Amino acid sequence: MAWKCIAFSTESPTDRRILVLVDDLSIRSSHSIFFDSLKSRGFDLDFKLADDKRLALQRYGKYYDDLILFSPSIKRFG
Repeated sequence: MAWKCIAFSTESPTDRRILVLVDDLSIRSSHSIFFDSLKSRGFDLDFKLADDKRLALQRYGKYYDDLILFSPSIKRFG
């Protein structure tokens, strides 16, 4: 079972950039209702494989505002 933790308000988002780490990109379609509900509230989702060596929480001086993990099989990130 994928663990998910949402520690931000979906009612009136002020921080819009969310990094979604997955162990398989098929989660994007299998959980599309959840992700579409976030998108419809104005969130910008960026999907990455959790074990991607190029993974960075900060790029060009900007951080992601939130993080969603759907990667229970990953032992080490990035």
